[in-house]
Amino acid sequence: MRVAVVLVLVLVHVWSITSSNEERSGQCIESERQAPLGFKKGLVDRDNRLSSWTSSRRDCCTWEGIRCDNLTQTHHIVLLNLRRNDLHGEIGPSLIELKQLRHLDLSFNSFTIIPKFIGSLTRLRYLDLRHNPFIGAIPSHLGNLTRLHSLYLGSKGQLKADNLKWLSRLTSLRHYRISRIDLSKAIDWFQSIKAAPSLLSLTLYSCQLPQVNLLSPSNKNSSDSLTNLFVSDSSIHPTTVPWLFNVSINLVNLTLYYSNVRGPIPNSFENMRNFENIYLSGNGFEGEIPNSLGNLCTLKQLSLTGNIFNTTLHDFLEWLSGGCTKDSLEFLDLSSNQLRGSIPEMNSFPIFLRELRIGYNLLKGPLPSLSKLPYLRELDVSANSLSGLVSEVHFHNLSNLEVLDLSYNSLAIKFNSTWIPPFQLTSIRLSSCKLGPKFPSWLSSRSFTQ
Repeated sequence: MRVAVVLVLVLVHVWSITSSNEERSGQCIESERQAPLGFKKGLVDRDNRLSSWTSSRRDCCTWEGIRCDNLTQTHHIVLLNLRRNDLHGEIGPSLIELKQLRHLDLSFNSFTIIPKFIGSLTRLRYLDLRHNPFIGAIPSHLGNLTRLHSLYLGSKGQLKADNLKWLSRLTSLRHYRISRIDLSKAIDWFQSIKAAPSLLSLTLYSCQLPQVNLLSPSNKNSSDSLTNLFVSDSSIHPTTVPWLFNVSINLVNLTLYYSNVRGPIPNSFENMRNFENIYLSGNGFEGEIPNSLGNLCTLKQLSLTGNIFNTTLHDFLEWLSGGCTKDSLEFLDLSSNQLRGSIPEMNSFPIFLRELRIGYNLLKGPLPSLSKLPYLRELDVSANSLSGLVSEVHFHNLSNLEVLDLSYNSLAIKFNSTWIPPFQLTSIRLSSCKLGPKFPSWLSSRSFTQ
């Protein structure tokens, strides 16, 4: 009898340990399991993407879009990713129960209101609410998310912000992207961005920006943290541009795309010593290159394509080569402007150039020898009015050349039949050029991208 009792007690103990281990390793916390179920009740899930969210499946850690903390064995829900699920309805308040949530992605759905309670999820490090038809104002309660590292806000609707003062409270914020938001009344936007102490990357896409108050003392101090600034398809007042270029003394990458900024490039680079990439494409920049742009000793890439510069290419390069930029520049894109004159001898170009694009301008005359650009990998002079003879002399010492575009000019291509090029092209374009009388043998023996 005693043996039987002992055996039963042992079996009960083993079962208890096994059940306890299974509960810890296989099931989420019950209160947190109810939160996604409550959230689901307010959703329209047309494609049944959340079919795994059901009370019959006890372990919510295995539900679609949910991840739990298995490293510390607490099994709190720490990630909710419902990106691109075509969900409609309300972002329900039951999510408040996910007090350990660190990653929330509701982007690319059809939600219309950003609820204030999201500001209560104070352990969030990543929040992505882009590409929803939001209306109304961005709640200032987001300023409570002091642990947030990445914040992405955007709208397909009529989202606006009357002020961005709350942004300065996000002391851990490193990456901030806003798209299709009306900031026209947020007159504090510039100083609020500069006041975010840890901000590394700022993206403004298709936003309406108010004029910067040039008299405000807070606008005269640069940020120390921001290294990447990307502005595209946005409405920017011309007087704001010099301050925007000078938003941080540590900028490495500056992009200003298709924002209809006209006039000369501001001379705003005096104190900028870390620039590596500047892209000012698709605007209305014209006139001379500021001297400060030629003094960026770390600049590697410069793109001014799609503007209205109508000076000579020679003068343009003289302005650019006045300082140490010529010793660091590797990529130069001046295509789709109105540059005039001939292409000067290559000693006017930065010697370390790897890509040179000057197509779709008003350049005339012959193509000079390229032998003084030994690192050149890509050359595009297409759609100009170049003329004259192009032979193997032009390509001496170009062992790195991969892409060559001479198309839509009046150039005559003539190579010695025995010439073997020092490079291996992957793409060549010769439309409208004159070939002959014999087709170059080195061209006929290779395959190229057309």
